[in-house]
Amino acid sequence: MDSIIQGIVFDGQIRVALIDTSKILHDLRERQKLSPLATNALGRSLSIGAYESTNTKSQVSKFNIIVESDGLVNNICVSGRSGGLIKGFASTQDAQLNQFNSTDLTVGIGRIGYFTVIRDLGLKEPYIGRTPLINGNIADDYAYHLYQSEGVKNAVGLDVVQDGSKPFSFGLIFEALPNASEEAIFIVEDIMLQFNDIFTYARTNGLEKTFDFYLGHLKSQILAVNEIKYYCDCKIRAKDIVKSIGVEEAKSIIREHGKLELLCEYCNEYIIFDEKELREVFDL
Repeated sequence: MDSIIQGIVFDGQIRVALIDTSKILHDLRERQKLSPLATNALGRSLSIGAYESTNTKSQVSKFNIIVESDGLVNNICVSGRSGGLIKGFASTQDAQLNQFNSTDLTVGIGRIGYFTVIRDLGLKEPYIGRTPLINGNIADDYAYHLYQSEGVKNAVGLDVVQDGSKPFSFGLIFEALPNASEEAIFIVEDIMLQFNDIFTYARTNGLEKTFDFYLGHLKSQILAVNEIKYYCDCKIRAKDIVKSIGVEEAKSIIREHGKLELLCEYCNEYIIFDEKELREVFDL
C-alpha cells in the first residue's frame, strides 16, 4: 500500500512528510512501458503529487504538477485531488529511449525548462506557480518552487531505485513554519545530508519505523497516516473531449472508422465510443 506520513518535529516548528509511491509507480511503469530514466522522473513527481494531494484541508481541491524541459524526458505530469488520489505520465522525445539505461535526471531532464504547480481549490481562480528548473532532479526543482513562489523554507529529498522487480519510490519533505528557529532549520539541513541512508532504511523498514528512527528524538509527532491511491477519471473526461469535437465531426469519424477512440496518456487505455454511446453523450 502506498502511503504518506505527515508529522511535526521540534514541537511543531517544522512539518515533515515521508512518502511511498512505489505501487502506483510500478503500475504506471507497466502501463506506459517506461524506460528507467522516465520511471525515475515519474516516481519523484508522484511523491510530490502525494504530498500536494494530502497537504490541503479543502475537500474539492485538484492539482497538476508539470515538469517541462528540452531533455530526453520532456514532459511529466502528475494530477490529483484531495484525499490522496493521484495519477501521472511521463513522455519522451525519442522512442528509442527505452534502450537508454541511465537514470541520471541531470541528463534526462536538464536545466532548461519549467516546474509548474496548478492548484484549484474550488475558488474563482486557480493558483498557478511557475519557476525555472534548477538542475532537473525534480527534488531541488520543487524545493526551489516552494521557496520562490510560496516563500516556504523547505528541504526536499526524492529518489527511486529500480534494481528489483518493483521500484521503490520515496520522498522526504520538510517545511519550516513561521516560528521555526535557525537551530531547527540547521538540524533539518543536517538530516537531509543523510538522505541516502534514510532512503535505504525506508526501503527495508517502512515509513513509520523510519520516522521513529530518524525523527523520534526530535520532539516529533505523527499527525496522520494516509493511503495514496491511483485514480483515473479518463472515461468521464473523454465525454467532454467528444463534446468539444462536435456532434457532426464525431458522427463522421464513427461512420468512417466504425468507432471513435481516445487514448488516455495516464492509464494508456483506449476509451471507445460507438453510435449508441455518442447519442448518450449528446442526448440525441
